[in-house]
Amino acid sequence: MKVLVSRICAEVVKIVEVLAGSKPKLTLWRTRCLVWAGHYLDAIIYAAPRLGQTRDDARLHYSVGQAALNLMKRNYARSRMAYATALDPANVRYRFALAYCAQILNQYETAQREYLNVLRQTPRDLNARLNLALLRKAMGKHEQALTGFNEVLDSRPKEIKALIGAAICHYELGSLDQAKRLATRCAKVDDTYVRAQVILGRIALAQEDSATALVHFEAARKIEPEDGYVLASLGRLYMADNPPQARHLLREALIVSRPDRSAHFDLGQYYEIVRDLERAIAEYQLFSRFHTGGRANWARKRVIRLREKILVGTDKRE
Repeated sequence: MKVLVSRICAEVVKIVEVLAGSKPKLTLWRTRCLVWAGHYLDAIIYAAPRLGQTRDDARLHYSVGQAALNLMKRNYARSRMAYATALDPANVRYRFALAYCAQILNQYETAQREYLNVLRQTPRDLNARLNLALLRKAMGKHEQALTGFNEVLDSRPKEIKALIGAAICHYELGSLDQAKRLATRCAKVDDTYVRAQVILGRIALAQEDSATALVHFEAARKIEPEDGYVLASLGRLYMADNPPQARHLLREALIVSRPDRSAHFDLGQYYEIVRDLERAIAEYQLFSRFHTGGRANWARKRVIRLREKILVGTDKRE
């Protein structure tokens, strides 16, 4: 169906292109047809130079913003959506698009303001309510986010993002039984949804049930074998009973998820277990290089302590 629509739009583009040469008002329609046909870059190349000639056409700015968003040009998309919203403040679709662009750019206050504006005009917009709840969860406003997720679930009881979002909020608020119930519902709705197994594993860890946590994280690894967080979590769980397997998993976690360097800390502990103190020092140093806070400070102090141990051992041999 999508291929058919794309082909139809491509033919319409050709017709509009001929007409647009003599009728500038058809600029919007040609741009729209290019976007509908999936020719996002062509849409921007065609429309961008003409935006100055049609500054008051909110629809054109919105169409260019759509094309930019599909090309992952998020800042440019946001600027076009903001312009369209400024030209037509009553248009809910423009405000929703601006809120979404701000959300993916982590501009939380702008996104929250625009979603609230959308909901004031269209209180039954569940997509805006869901996105606002996700936004508030990211901001750490878990009680407000939970209210939003529950409102969505009242109308869409199988909405996967609302289920997992509500489970995480309950987890963060310390309501582990509620979190487990919602995460279990989420896993039943979609047994391939890795985040459901991850949160169930985290809940089990919080309840000091390592065996159950291992089951859930292994299930998560079957769904997504290259999830760095899952691999690192499994590495920590295997550390006590199977240090070589723990080392393998932690190294894999660092390979597949380089931005997350937390596994260096656990590798430092592994090398202490196997009495390779030089390697332990190297791992702790890497961890403290990329992290701040209490664990990083502990790692720095541990490096000093391990160096003292090495020196003492050297003195004894001499």
